[in-house]
Amino acid sequence: LDPVTRTRTTRTVQAGTNLALSFEFGGVTLKSITGYANIDDQFGFDLAGGGNQGVAGATGLLITSDSTLDQFSQEFQLLGRLGDSFDWQLGLFYLNEDGSQSFAGDAGAFVGNFAEQIENETDSYAVFAEGTYKFTDALSLTGGLRWTQDEKEYSDTCLSTPSVLNLLACQPASGATVDLDDDWDELTGKLSLNYQLNDDQLVYLGFSQGYQSGGYRTLCFGNLTAACGGTPFDPQTVDSIEAGWKAALFDNRLRLNAVAFYAMYEDIQQVVTNFAGGFPIDNIGDVDVYGLELEILWAPIDDLNVYANLGIQESDFGSVSPLSPPGGLGDSCVDDPTPPCATPTDELPSNPKWQGKIGFDYTIPLENSLAFFYGLDIYHSDDYYSEARNLIEIESYTRLNGFIGFGADDQHWQVILSGKNITDEEDNVSGIFANNFTNIRTPLPPAEYMLSFKVNY
Repeated sequence: LDPVTRTRTTRTVQAGTNLALSFEFGGVTLKSITGYANIDDQFGFDLAGGGNQGVAGATGLLITSDSTLDQFSQEFQLLGRLGDSFDWQLGLFYLNEDGSQSFAGDAGAFVGNFAEQIENETDSYAVFAEGTYKFTDALSLTGGLRWTQDEKEYSDTCLSTPSVLNLLACQPASGATVDLDDDWDELTGKLSLNYQLNDDQLVYLGFSQGYQSGGYRTLCFGNLTAACGGTPFDPQTVDSIEAGWKAALFDNRLRLNAVAFYAMYEDIQQVVTNFAGGFPIDNIGDVDVYGLELEILWAPIDDLNVYANLGIQESDFGSVSPLSPPGGLGDSCVDDPTPPCATPTDELPSNPKWQGKIGFDYTIPLENSLAFFYGLDIYHSDDYYSEARNLIEIESYTRLNGFIGFGADDQHWQVILSGKNITDEEDNVSGIFANNFTNIRTPLPPAEYMLSFKVNY
């Protein structure tokens, strides 16, 4: 971070590879899917936006981070058929993630600084099975089960130098380390009924369960006791019901996808900035999310596609859990749903009540097997809250994007000039507020233009 201009600096290097193999023997197919990814990331910014509303003498909070992550995954699938009516699949999955992060901050001579070294490792195992039985050519039933176990290790060592003036110094002491080791497991299932009305229309009704493992509150800001503590947050589960209709009408010129859903989350996990130091994930309660999604693709004439997407959703909290205590309050926040321990939550974060996009693309055939093409789309998002306590509202926004291009009519090669946010609107996408310690916003990108050359082979 530039100490004068306080501009944000970011450097991310990503590398990855995937290998998919398939073997056929005796009417059975064995698939192997192997993946590896590595991420090196460095960033710096002023978390307090150049000042600090809650601490006298602070001129900001300069944050720096240097982290790395290695990820390996392996999946095996065994697929086959019994008779003419039953398709089955068995599978094994393994994931290993190993990461580290050096995280530090400086709030000036009158407040102090902190430094942390974080190490974490995750091993995830899963066994799954799925089968589809066809009662008739039109009616089929699919069911499946998946057992997942997640094992996580986490350590955070505070490296701040203690001093009288250092308000961010290590608590309880310099060199203190939090070491945590937990595991969780869950059995989830799915069941769906599909009915082919005719060659052009399909309806379905399904029930599915989801699971996301528990974990640890990280980035302690020097306060290992109050910020990170030694208690993990719990797993998140969801039971979801979905009904849909898919259709290809008018000689396949009009395609429609419509779905209604109702998802019931228990112990839903959200980021909560609820004390001066740390950005923990907490289980904020039980919530139902329900809504409608609609996709339309229309080709009124050859070479012209008109499309529209619309999503409408609501959320209702059945219960709201007390959030993690502000620093220094300790156990006084246990089972206390009132400020400063928690602020009642009415709306699920990052959940606009409606969002949609409408656009088109048009291709003009030219001589010598060439084509000229262009398109435009408009995206709109309703307003929403950016964090669990509903203290920051992100205003609704609209963005215009487009492209124009030239190339081979079979898309073997293309030259494309594309633009995002062509009207250069200034919109926010998220924000952070932590007890007057910081109150900043993350904006969406300004107008962006890109010239690209594509070759398909």
